[in-house]
Amino acid sequence: MLKRLLLAQFLLVTFAVPVVVFAEENEPAPENPSSSLINEGSLCNYETLGVSEDGSRVKLRARWIPREYNCPAGQYLSVTTESAECAICPENSYCPGFENYLFTESDSYNHGRMFCDAGYHTDSTGNADAHACYKTETVACSTKNPYTTEHLISVNYLTVNTVCTQRQGSENQSCDSSCEITGLVCDDGYESRNVNGVWSCVGDMITCEAGTYLSVESQQCEVCLENHYCAGGEYSLTETEDKGMELCKDGLKAPAGATSDKDCGVVLHIDEDVLYLHSDKRDTDHPALVVQDSKGRKWYATMSPVGEDRANAKPVSDGAAKEMHIMFKGEEYTVHTSLYQE
Repeated sequence: MLKRLLLAQFLLVTFAVPVVVFAEENEPAPENPSSSLINEGSLCNYETLGVSEDGSRVKLRARWIPREYNCPAGQYLSVTTESAECAICPENSYCPGFENYLFTESDSYNHGRMFCDAGYHTDSTGNADAHACYKTETVACSTKNPYTTEHLISVNYLTVNTVCTQRQGSENQSCDSSCEITGLVCDDGYESRNVNGVWSCVGDMITCEAGTYLSVESQQCEVCLENHYCAGGEYSLTETEDKGMELCKDGLKAPAGATSDKDCGVVLHIDEDVLYLHSDKRDTDHPALVVQDSKGRKWYATMSPVGEDRANAKPVSDGAAKEMHIMFKGEEYTVHTSLYQE
């Protein structure tokens, strides 16, 4: 039917476009058909063809030339028994488009249409790319966002499941929920805590050593801040404010990690570094640097022997670059900050 239709169309336009004709019985088909082209408006008679049969009639044989097609992205060549034309790419397909396609009847009647892989589909027509094909699956949040920590029994999520979408040709999934963790169920004696976005099971009580305090923000023992002292102790993790840190009185100063109010004192500036002095003499085996203020109060700094190889020399405080050296009774010492130890 298609061939008859195309032949009928061909005969309808023989007077509008050049055609190749030749006598079927008198001569074989020419090797170069272009040499036999008949100009527009020519008559099919002896003067034009140069051949005749039965005195006035000539039999013509059609020469079929395939058409070239160009379909833009999002369309494909739809061929039916009635027509061949570009059409919108259907659902569950994608059509990249093409140029200069030479039609042949043996080809698929859906040239340029690619089907989504098994399990993938589209929601619209006119798609040009394979990524338009997708599939979805329901995934448990415990699988999508697994979480483990010590003393954990189970995890509570904002939603139990999430729906994940995967595009054809991609290994990644996008999910409509982040499976956000809302809390943990912990072993007895532990409770669920979220510190800076990190969930963990922590004990009801925590012990901080001398020189540290309980930070409510981190839920951990942190180094005592400058100008404070921290005696250490056991604290409840249900506290709503920092515990175990006291401010030095009367504006006195103390180094970070101070353990007692005896560490609170005055400071000597050694260029850009600081030497902290305290209220008691701590090393009974060696001399100490003593400074008396305007109120008659005495403040001390520890002196340690340098040694013959000078390996025991110490800076004036932790992290300082400067050293303070004193000669006492023929022996060299360095003066430095020390923290109270019971």
